[in-house]
Amino acid sequence: FWAELGGKKDYPEGSPDEDTAQPPRLFQCSNASGTFEVDEVVDFAQDDLNMDDTFILDDGKEVFVWVGPEANELEKRKVM
Repeated sequence: FWAELGGKKDYPEGSPDEDTAQPPRLFQCSNASGTFEVDEVVDFAQDDLNMDDTFILDDGKEVFVWVGPEANELEKRKVM
């Protein structure tokens, strides 16, 4: 398991410096094409969260999952 992740390492101490903070990233998770796909949304805004898909937002410190009220069961299952 650890070899696949690049080896076991010590956890960093303290909080990350402002200089190393990464910009937030949004990923759209959908099976509209017939297969479940995850695509990054660049230059995103709240309006990009459409009602029939699921999304993952990584802000560098926490990961959030948004499930559109019209997302299908496969999308809901796969995003978790």
